[in-house]
Amino acid sequence: MSKLYEKALIEKLQDIATTQKYYGELEHPTSAHFVQNDLPLIYVDFLEEKPVGNLHTELTYSLYIVHLSYSKHKSTRTQKHYELYDLNADIRKALFLQCILDSKPISLSKLSKIYDAVSSHGYLTVYKRDLTFEIKNN
Repeated sequence: MSKLYEKALIEKLQDIATTQKYYGELEHPTSAHFVQNDLPLIYVDFLEEKPVGNLHTELTYSLYIVHLSYSKHKSTRTQKHYELYDLNADIRKALFLQCILDSKPISLSKLSKIYDAVSSHGYLTVYKRDLTFEIKNN
């Protein structure tokens, strides 16, 4: 059941930026490899499925929003951070109180920066946002 909603969520976010299923790529962020043409990048990670009474199930996903600046110039790195701010705003607009397939409206949690440092490929910044929505049990 979760697979259907995850695919629809990825498809919805694909209109904003390159979006992929998360497979642990950020476990070691300093050595993570990213394709420059795919940046900025959104990873979708399924976290949990929780019953809500007898009729609904709550699905929880994490979004990892990733950008990398290959430049040492402060102005370029600042521009990349501002691009991430805009991307995060676009994600919020696309998902806030929206539905995935036949779900109830999406509830977004806070946005948190979870990584911001030099990696082996450049200056890596990663934000995380969890989202939940309820679906009907079949």
